[in-house]
Amino acid sequence: MLLALVTAGCASRQGPANHAQQSERPAASADEWESDSPARESLDAELIAAMVERVRDGSYQNIHGILLVRNGKLVVEEYFPGQDSAGNRQAFNRDTRHEMHSSTKSVNALLIGIAIHQGLIRGMDEKIAAFFPEYADVFSADEGKAAIYKDCCR
Repeated sequence: MLLALVTAGCASRQGPANHAQQSERPAASADEWESDSPARESLDAELIAAMVERVRDGSYQNIHGILLVRNGKLVVEEYFPGQDSAGNRQAFNRDTRHEMHSSTKSVNALLIGIAIHQGLIRGMDEKIAAFFPEYADVFSADEGKAAIYKDCCR
C-alpha cells in the first residue's frame, strides 16, 4: 500500500531548493516513523525524482511538501519554499503548521468510506455517538446533541 500526502498552498511558483536526492532514506524523526529508500520499497526512484523536480521548476505549483509512505515506512519526505495564505514567503519543513481550511472534510470522507468498505461502520446513517459511549452525558446535554445520540446508544 502506498500513501501519499501533498501539502499545498496558495502561493506563486516555487524556485529550486537544495533537497536530498530521492534515492536516499528520509531523515529520522522523533515521531517514530520507520524510514526506507524508495528503491528498497519497490518504488521508481527516477519517477519520484522527476515529480520533485517538477515541483522545484514550477511545473507543479503551490506544493509545500511531499510525503510518501509505503508498507508503513516513510520513503519520501521533501519540503519546498513557497507562500503562506497571507502571501508571505516561507521555507516549509516538517514542523510547519498549515491552515487546513476544508481539506479535512475530504480526508474524513475518504476515511469513512474505507471504514464502511472494511465493515467497521455499517453505513452513512450510523450515529457518531455510537463510537463514543463514554461521552453520553455530552450528547444528551442539549437538544441538538441529544438528536445525535438518540436511537443509537440508549
